Amino acid sequence: MLISWGATAAWSSPLSSRSDLPLAQPRPAIAESAYTLGAGDVVRVDMFRVPQYSGEYEIQVDGSLYLPLVGAVAVEGLPLPAASERISTAYADILRRPIVSLSILRRRPLELGIAGEVLRPGSYTLTGTDASFPSLTRLLEIAGGVTQSADLRQVEIRRQNNGTTQVLAVDLWQLLQTGDQGQNVALRDGDSVFIPPTVVPLEEGALLANASFYASAAQPIDIAVVGEV
Repeated sequence: MLISWGATAAWSSPLSSRSDLPLAQPRPAIAESAYTLGAGDVVRVDMFRVPQYSGEYEIQVDGSLYLPLVGAVAVEGLPLPAASERISTAYADILRRPIVSLSILRRRPLELGIAGEVLRPGSYTLTGTDASFPSLTRLLEIAGGVTQSADLRQVEIRRQNNGTTQVLAVDLWQLLQTGDQGQNVALRDGDSVFIPPTVVPLEEGALLANASFYASAAQPIDIAVVGEV
């Protein structure tokens, strides 16, 4: 039997405190991979005690920074510490023991994909005005939200890391029930997100409907009830 559950349904007590609601099992924080530089990133190069060589630069389409005196320095695909070291090496013939610090001022647009139980699956380009990164829940909102059949416990993020595919397992139910922001992963360029399907249990329906990344507050949820009713 299917029950239509409106998003405005009320409980006499918060769902997170109900004894019959299965508790989310603690999951270790997801290790974030280092951001790698690419064309379109705008960075700040600070040369210790040599301000005339410091400044703001954009990584060009060939993946290089064009810096005073040394010219092109290839930094595409490098995390910030490795890029700083490469710039230091480039200046080693000009300066004695150059110390370089590198920071991101504005990240490049991110190309992201999402499939599965969302209202509008597909490819999205997310631009930014600063160095911040969009979160997983932000992408879900942009894609129209998760459907009534989304399995929030088994979300997968596929990420390319040094030529290999890394799969991050995310439990968004833990985020909903306990507020664990460690599950709200910051996305990287090229990430692909998959939301698998499931049958939403009765006791979890209203919490899903009230989520900020649910497809529609007006859309009813079909919930399967098993056993005697």
